[in-house]
Amino acid sequence: MAFGMLTCCYLPAQHPVYEQYLKARNQYAAISYKINLSHLAFGDTVPARYEEMVFLKRDTTDSLFSGKVLIQSDSIWLGYDGQRIFRANPQRSELIIADASLNPGIYIKSTGYGNLLDDFFLNDRDFISYLLESEKYKSTVRDTMLDGRSSWYISSRLPDEGEFINQRFGVAIDMENHHLAWKRYEVEFQENWQITDWKYSEVRYLNDYTFSLFDSSNLLTFQHVQDLGIPESREPDSLQTKIHELTGSLIGSSDSLSLSGIKSEYILLDFWYSSCYPCIKSIPIVNEINLKLKDRDVFVLGINPIDNEIRDRARIERFLRNNPMTYPTILLDKAKSDTLNIPGYPTLLLLNGTRQIIYSHTGFNPALLEEIVKAIEGNN
Repeated sequence: MAFGMLTCCYLPAQHPVYEQYLKARNQYAAISYKINLSHLAFGDTVPARYEEMVFLKRDTTDSLFSGKVLIQSDSIWLGYDGQRIFRANPQRSELIIADASLNPGIYIKSTGYGNLLDDFFLNDRDFISYLLESEKYKSTVRDTMLDGRSSWYISSRLPDEGEFINQRFGVAIDMENHHLAWKRYEVEFQENWQITDWKYSEVRYLNDYTFSLFDSSNLLTFQHVQDLGIPESREPDSLQTKIHELTGSLIGSSDSLSLSGIKSEYILLDFWYSSCYPCIKSIPIVNEINLKLKDRDVFVLGINPIDNEIRDRARIERFLRNNPMTYPTILLDKAKSDTLNIPGYPTLLLLNGTRQIIYSHTGFNPALLEEIVKAIEGNN
């Protein structure tokens, strides 16, 4: 990005570019755009990259995404129609349908795909005004050129929040077409950086958008359909049937551990990896479960299908130093982990004595302990 002369210290409401952006954004109910996203997660050395088409329709009464969502790539599409979450692979004629009230974090919200959504549009947020008008943010404004187009660029230094330090946020608005053109967020946490870049193109504001892919006429064309809606604990068959096969090397030990060798009445599986911030937030709660539910014969086991024992050794050691875990974790062989179809991270699964899944949740859940206790009591 090339920057022009600094023109700072005016309020955004006094600038016609920002006023036109707000007017254009607020007078339309839907938007479509192509997004190129680069996401370097905490501890990673190579960023994950996405190039997708996104379609959004605002609905301020919706409590999950504040609207309907469709994300399309070359091979799959993900969607949310206000009640159900979809993951479809048309080439393989495979469709998974989840009840959003039971599985809110599945496939979109608790995965990298959640970063593709324009929350400014969906939530009708005036976050940029807040940044510029608040004295605690050190914000500057510049006119710049982005891919040959005149843009209005705002850069802000955000205050430190506990272990989250050196936070910076930048956003560029296309001055000709009055839409977001680029965003960047970076933060340091536990000696690691997380850096996310969003680049928007082919942006169109729309009065309406018809999500025809969600219509029953299209959904009925899929030959392989899994419905996760009833009950919540139901998971893709590949996960339930392969649970008993899980085995891996214990972190910090030369020993291995197999699920089949655990004799406890219940097993709580915590699927996590070291670059996952919601996983980090969940660890103290899972530690508490491990402490309080041992007398109910609950064995807690971490499952890490992402990190590599040799390549990521230093990162794992640093992670565990900063985030102590009172329960063991096994590292899975990548060939095995690819067959599990984990919907997002963290995913928590509670298995009963016959090793059936009686509870599952994807994403951070502050009420996890209470829900696990309820699932155990309901199983007795």
